[in-house]
Amino acid sequence: MTKFDVINGKAIIPEGKTEIPEDAFENRTELTSIEIPESVTKIGAHAFSWCKGLKSIEIPNSVKEIGEGAFSCTGLTNIKIPDSVTELESQVFESCTELKSVYIPNSVKKIGVATFGGCTALTSVKLPNSVIEIGCKAFVGCTGLKSVEIPDSVKMIDEAAFRSTGLTSIEIPDSVTEISGWTFTGCRSLKSIKIPNSVTRIGECAFYGCFQQKEYQNTRDRMSIVIPDSVNIIESGAFYECKDIYSIELPPIGKIQLSNDIFSAIDESRYTLYVPQGTEEEYRSNPLFSNFRAVVEEQDRKRPIVRRDELKIVNGTLVEYDNYAQERIVIPDGVTKIGDGVFRYWGNLKDIQLPESVTEIGDYAFDGTGLISIKIPNDPPNGLIKIGQEAFHGCDCLPDIKIPDSVTTIGDKAFAHCRKLEKINIPNKLDVIPEMIFWDCSSLQQIAIPNSVTKIKGGVFAECKSLKEIVIPKDVTEIGRHAFRGCSSLKEIVIPNGVKVLPDNIFSGSGLQRVVIPNGVVEIEYEAFNNCENLTSIRIPASVTEIGGNKDLWGKIRYDVFASCANLETIEVDEKNNVYDSRGGCNAIIETKSNKLVCGCKNTKIPDSVKKIGCDAFKDCDNLTKIEIPESVTEIEEDAFYGCSNLEEIHMKNKNLNEMSIDSDSFLGIYHSTLFVPIGTEEEYKKHPAFGRFNVIGE
Repeated sequence: MTKFDVINGKAIIPEGKTEIPEDAFENRTELTSIEIPESVTKIGAHAFSWCKGLKSIEIPNSVKEIGEGAFSCTGLTNIKIPDSVTELESQVFESCTELKSVYIPNSVKKIGVATFGGCTALTSVKLPNSVIEIGCKAFVGCTGLKSVEIPDSVKMIDEAAFRSTGLTSIEIPDSVTEISGWTFTGCRSLKSIKIPNSVTRIGECAFYGCFQQKEYQNTRDRMSIVIPDSVNIIESGAFYECKDIYSIELPPIGKIQLSNDIFSAIDESRYTLYVPQGTEEEYRSNPLFSNFRAVVEEQDRKRPIVRRDELKIVNGTLVEYDNYAQERIVIPDGVTKIGDGVFRYWGNLKDIQLPESVTEIGDYAFDGTGLISIKIPNDPPNGLIKIGQEAFHGCDCLPDIKIPDSVTTIGDKAFAHCRKLEKINIPNKLDVIPEMIFWDCSSLQQIAIPNSVTKIKGGVFAECKSLKEIVIPKDVTEIGRHAFRGCSSLKEIVIPNGVKVLPDNIFSGSGLQRVVIPNGVVEIEYEAFNNCENLTSIRIPASVTEIGGNKDLWGKIRYDVFASCANLETIEVDEKNNVYDSRGGCNAIIETKSNKLVCGCKNTKIPDSVKKIGCDAFKDCDNLTKIEIPESVTEIEEDAFYGCSNLEEIHMKNKNLNEMSIDSDSFLGIYHSTLFVPIGTEEEYKKHPAFGRFNVIGE
């Protein structure tokens, strides 16, 4: 064999060759393995470039030179460079995106330009003591590179050497005298760097865009930089866009040349400059420091330091607080508003004290925190006026809170999901209790609603499973949908006379045993009392003109006002009601004009005058075991007996099934019932889709 070739995935190198020439196997994607003979001393430029199938290679000690881009864009996962090699030339392993580990021997003196550029899977590198120079862009774009060991032998780190890497910390040896331009640009994860006393210059944009991690647990966990006295120049943009830097300690003014934009693109209003005693005016007059929040002298300070403040207050509003790890916080006097979401999801926050100056707690301010206690001044001269929506949402550890009577506005869901909240008051200046304010406060047992309240919005006490008693003020005229849904411990409630509508799911899933619907209610919406398993009796007053009748998503009219009320025994309609009746003590609600039965219970006896059985009329009536449907009934609507799982006997009296309209889903969810029909109609009933699964018997 006299030429370089690939046979069956294996590279063929002619016998006796001392060099693998330039481009010898470039772009041979079928190449998967190679054995380099001991005779080879040089691998030429781009010899294996773009061999994506090449995952591993063993380079013998005979090789002294590896040319530019020799293994660039290959599929190599690891590499061991032999100790016969003294220099890694440009781009040797550039864009080897699967390269996870590399061994560099103690013979290598220089890492060339972009040698490992774009090796995104590379996580750590240890450079040997032989390395003197790290070339331009040597590790640029190694986004997975978290750590690198630089030995004392290194004298030069060229421009952009570690640009856009994933480095989290770096220690520069004291053999280095310059940090070249763009060296660490875009290292957003960088949290720690040590600059030795040997460095005299920090180049242009050296740390541009660094220190931008958002996962800091504490302000002091953020990046702090100490510039040693040896540094005499910091060039333009050196710390540009370093938004999350905590502090920079500088050499004394006059000993260092600073570019005019050294602090560009950081929020200088968040930083205070601390200076040696007696130098405040000197620093204040310097335009470099004119935009800092404050200049403060410290007695024992020898070098100036720029330090980020934990709190950011704008026009009295606390808009940011940086110390995420802090458990107890005292907000300083003068703050008038806790800004929107300032402490949101601070799981470590246990205790907070607000000053008398606070008049507003913003939306989501303490949402999802670990608060155990909060101290709000009780009726100071101005006082707290507003609590924003979801301000304390999800404060799972908060057992109680005292809201000052000065509060006139509380936002929706302000205390929703506070599952350990046992005690809270509603201020007496509130006239509307907003939507879902106490939703899922499952430990709340009782609460006093002040007489000032006229409206209770939707979902206010939904899923308050421990709520045992509540008194609704007499002036309340509106109670929203789902207001008491899931209040399984609530046994009794008195509805004020001014309430006109009982909206959908207002008491669904509650533990109500008894409820008095006042004469004044005109409408009871669908599922209003759905799944009230303890409810045994209900009386519909003369004022009610509409029960259910709401359309679902498919446009169907629903009447399941008392669905799943398994223990409901008696239903009575006031005899003065002009729209509905419970004729003959039938224990059902019948629409008088249409003779349509819209709601029934386990003790319902369907009168002979009824013509229709409405949608959901007996839905999920688990304790209904027997029903007789009289000959007068000509129509049974969808889901009329849906889910009556214990219904054992159905007695149909109508002999003319063909003249009836029975929805095929009217008895859905019933599988073991016996259908008794007039003699001679058995086959006709068996063929009807509504009764196909029943045992049909003539009687």
